[in-house]
Amino acid sequence: MKPNKKLFFDVLKQVEIRCHREGFVEHPAYVSAWEPGNQAYEATLIRFGGSDIIDQFNMSFYPSWNSFRFDVKRSFNLFCVKGIEDIPQDAGEWTDRWLYQPFDEYLLMSGRAWNIFSIRNDFRVSKRKPLNVVSETHKVCREFERNSTFLFDALAGDYRGRLVDITHYEIERPK
Repeated sequence: MKPNKKLFFDVLKQVEIRCHREGFVEHPAYVSAWEPGNQAYEATLIRFGGSDIIDQFNMSFYPSWNSFRFDVKRSFNLFCVKGIEDIPQDAGEWTDRWLYQPFDEYLLMSGRAWNIFSIRNDFRVSKRKPLNVVSETHKVCREFERNSTFLFDALAGDYRGRLVDITHYEIERPK
């Protein structure tokens, strides 16, 4: 397995453990893999926050940027999905359903809350070649574990601060 791919899947394995504790499960329509259109490795998990909210956790690794990105897209369940079995298996069909619904993006920032100059919107890996997959996996997972509490607290409504950037989107369907 190539180093970038191994790094992505090793980090994903650790991140999934934390996300499963928060109620996220594998997304049935999206496969964790290389996405050529975005030039990134991507994984998506999903959870249903009651009957009216759907949260989609996204993890992306951009090899050209040497960075990971973690975010949650929260939308209202306007299409009456009651469970995982109601989600279409076709990724295009699911994307068409939720993309044009208003949603909030909760972007997890990297850094420490007490130092505003250390906050970035991505989690960096070393640019050195060859890539040390074990140490970089440990570094990214340690940073994610430290900061993920803020993300999940923000989703629960218990955190407002610099480590989670919340942006509202309303994308209009092309005519």
